[in-house]
Amino acid sequence: MTPCRIVGSLLLASAAVGVLAGCQQLAFLTNTGDPATWHLSDPTAVSSSSEQLHIEVTRLDCSGGETGEVLEPQVTYEAEQIIIRVDVVPISGLQTCPGNNAVPVTVQLTEPIGSRSLIDGGCALEGVGTTAECLDSAVRYEGE
Repeated sequence: MTPCRIVGSLLLASAAVGVLAGCQQLAFLTNTGDPATWHLSDPTAVSSSSEQLHIEVTRLDCSGGETGEVLEPQVTYEAEQIIIRVDVVPISGLQTCPGNNAVPVTVQLTEPIGSRSLIDGGCALEGVGTTAECLDSAVRYEGE
């Protein structure tokens, strides 16, 4: 199993940062905004033939309870997993931390999921892997 494919089997997302550092293709780590995590709106609606995903994105940083504008998801296709990285538009100024809302986003894939797992690429970012959203796992859907 290559280091890039290990992401799908991580038990602790904090380990993802070290593992992913050795990957050849790190396009999903390119920072285009502030970090966010995502989860599937309805995991039971996802199957191996799915080419469209409905996710909910939440900004990690304090922002007065608002996630804000979501940037275009970055999708990396690999043999055993599909990594989806979603960032949000940066904000400035001091913000309160009441917990941010989840923003619905539709991700259109260019190919069916097949037997691959869906991975939250944001969990591989330094400082994100240890958050509650990523600590247990970066896997958002286990391939069939």
